[in-house]
Amino acid sequence: INFINQSFEHAPSNIKRALVGNIDQMYISTFMFTYFSYFLVSYFLGHGKTIGLTVFQLRTVSHEGNPRELSFMESFMRTLGYTVNYLMIFTPFLINLFRKDKKGLPDFFSQTEIMTDKEFLHYEHEVTKEMKKDSQKNLKNDLSQTQEESKTSDADIIHFPIQGEPHSNIGNEKIDENAKQLDLFIA
Repeated sequence: INFINQSFEHAPSNIKRALVGNIDQMYISTFMFTYFSYFLVSYFLGHGKTIGLTVFQLRTVSHEGNPRELSFMESFMRTLGYTVNYLMIFTPFLINLFRKDKKGLPDFFSQTEIMTDKEFLHYEHEVTKEMKKDSQKNLKNDLSQTQEESKTSDADIIHFPIQGEPHSNIGNEKIDENAKQLDLFIA
């Protein structure tokens, strides 16, 4: 109320009364904005970590295929899950206690999971190793295919005689005849 009186010093009294009368809605909206922003920014820009997850060396990862960092949409949906938990007075957090995999509402909203930093680094290392193997295998295949394509037999090469060279070593009479006509044309 003191902030409103000082900040809106020159505002008409009816606007001041309206703001003071809706102070509860302002508290709630400010808190929700801060709450939503904290989780969204932490998950998206913080590589799947909030302050609490960082302290316990955990991270939130997408579990589509191999674990990877969260996309913006996954971060948004996980934050939405936490917001729903808050609005329902934290009772949906009890779901985690009764599930074997310990997944809660935010995990279902965003299709994510929590894992330790060591697990994530292990998976990341394995994926990188597999990608290197695949790229080396593809490189070898491409190289061998290029070598096979570049191999040509002597039968595939047409030898044109140099001027003054006898045409008898060509072997094919039609090519020999064409070469003679070419020689006559050049001369």
